[in-house]
Amino acid sequence: MRLTSRFFPFALALPFAAMVGCSSSSSTGTDIPDGATSDDAATAGDGPALDGGPLKDGATTGDSAVTDGATTADGSGDGGTVDANVPCGEAAAAKCADGRTCVKDADCTSDWCNAANVCEAVGPAAHADGRKNAGETGIDCGGTALPKLCVGGQACVDDGDCEGSCVQNTCTAGTRTDGKVTVSLGETDVDCGGALADADGVAAAACIAGQKCLAATDCRSGGCDANGLCTGFLPGVKDGDETDVDCGGVLVNPDTGAVAPRCDDQKSCADDGDCKSALCNLRTMKCTAGVSCKNRANGGETCGVGEDGAEDCCESLPLPGTPNVRLDRYEVTAGRVRAFVNAVGPNIRGWVAAQIAADPNGKLAKQLPPRLRTLLPATASGELGANIQLGALTMDTDRPSEQGSLQGCYIGNGAYGHSTYGFDAATYKSLYGAANFSARISQNETDKKSMNCAPYWMAAAFCAWDGGFLPTYEEYIQVWAKKPNNSLQTFPWGADAVGKVFDYLNVQGIQAGRAPIYNFPLFNWANDEAGLIASPGRFPDDATTITSADGRAWYDIGANMMEYTAIELDYARYGVAGWPAAGFDVDAANAPRAFCDVTAATPPVGSPDRCAVVSGNTTNYGKIRGAGAGTPEDPYGMYRTRWMGGSWEVHGVGTRWIGAQTQYGKAGWRCARPAN
Repeated sequence: MRLTSRFFPFALALPFAAMVGCSSSSSTGTDIPDGATSDDAATAGDGPALDGGPLKDGATTGDSAVTDGATTADGSGDGGTVDANVPCGEAAAAKCADGRTCVKDADCTSDWCNAANVCEAVGPAAHADGRKNAGETGIDCGGTALPKLCVGGQACVDDGDCEGSCVQNTCTAGTRTDGKVTVSLGETDVDCGGALADADGVAAAACIAGQKCLAATDCRSGGCDANGLCTGFLPGVKDGDETDVDCGGVLVNPDTGAVAPRCDDQKSCADDGDCKSALCNLRTMKCTAGVSCKNRANGGETCGVGEDGAEDCCESLPLPGTPNVRLDRYEVTAGRVRAFVNAVGPNIRGWVAAQIAADPNGKLAKQLPPRLRTLLPATASGELGANIQLGALTMDTDRPSEQGSLQGCYIGNGAYGHSTYGFDAATYKSLYGAANFSARISQNETDKKSMNCAPYWMAAAFCAWDGGFLPTYEEYIQVWAKKPNNSLQTFPWGADAVGKVFDYLNVQGIQAGRAPIYNFPLFNWANDEAGLIASPGRFPDDATTITSADGRAWYDIGANMMEYTAIELDYARYGVAGWPAAGFDVDAANAPRAFCDVTAATPPVGSPDRCAVVSGNTTNYGKIRGAGAGTPEDPYGMYRTRWMGGSWEVHGVGTRWIGAQTQYGKAGWRCARPAN
């Protein structure tokens, strides 16, 4: 038996002969005190005890010899008897087989000395002991510990040992795009799961159906099943990164490879890409049909019942007869038109020209004949300026009211004007002169109200910019209630009798001797009558009985504003003029009629372009606009369009033909647009 100073520091005091005697004795125990008898039954050649030291007196080793011809515990075999108690580990040349005692991992052939100081075959516990051993390249990772990969900074042999790469026998950190399961980043499957970004700032990706997960947050669908696998998207449920039920989120569904559905209008969204319209209102986080409502408060999301109405003013519903066409639920607001002017600028003529050049056979080209395109504004001020055509002044003071009327668009003391597109004081002063009249109601409030005092061609241009077009008469009447014989009811809500018409509609009844039933914000009518015009949707009874497939109605079809409908150039239908005979303006003698623009510089006396409008004792001179060549292809006369519905100022609910140049405080429009 070998005695060492490691366990017995007093052994150095023994005489050399005594040490030799102990090493050759048949007793392998420690020295027996004087007079004692050894009961050590061990045989010579016994190996060290469990801790590598001497056996207790009288004890046996407990080691069993390997039978002749068998293989030793350390895997060697000599074909004959081998003593398994041969010293191993520590300073011995041989490493210890499994089951032998040990002090450190290096003592063992398995390279693992367990917590009981016994060599043991490598198993899971070996790779969880906080040491680099058992064939690992790093601490509890790499080598035999695979698939447990080593994090950055640990030792390695090749890339297979590391979450990242093996560079000069040292692992680099794993990333979110390295094609491995980077556990240190929380990944539960290859490049997905967890929440941590990598060192390059690449965010965590969610796992797709069938990949491994630990929690629902690891999965794109938001579902991790009992087997630790991500589930797929479920129908009828808002799951994963969907922004609403079964729509939005990643464009291509990685579970199926199919294009994920985009969301309809009014559905929740995170950005434009979530919406069929490609328009996400980042104020409401809802998809919207028109660009004019995107991120716009006043006039964009202020429609509906009550002065705190918060409905999307661009909401649009499929028509019952032509579901590939939608008609907006609400009239266009002044605020939406302001968004158009802010985006395009005053040169609306140039913008329209570019659109028609890009699509010469499109809706805009059909709804704006060439002669009307020349009347669009190209500048903010001056002749045909945008400020004039947005309602600060009226070009034709003879239509529809005659003899010099400003058609309710002029805002001034005692004028009863009610233009809803407000301007600053400087603009009014430049147009009206030193009197410097200005709107009394704030622009924020009038922007919520239905737009008025703009000519037909401005309406057509706006709807095109907003992603749609003006509705035709045939499209418009699809939402008007019909009798059993298919003729139109008197009112959109279906009642033939007048009944509660003043309550159903925004009809003030001033001219019928009734007090206004709507005035917001309250102001002296004589100086600013715009308060009598409602924001779209304020009168819930003025809702159509005809609804969309999901039961929603259209509002203000009966009144608030009379509304423009489009006449489209159609030579096959209307002949060489491309426009119906009823669609050309005529005078009292049924002669074709252009119009006199009293806002233009007056041509010299004798000029064929000079015109006059007489109002009592006053004559206003101007310039003739809208005259054609006097040929069948280009008749000498202004185009007319068909107006629908009644107005807040007691215009009867019905239909009428009015010149396209007309700017009227009781007329506006709504847009139609393609289905999603």
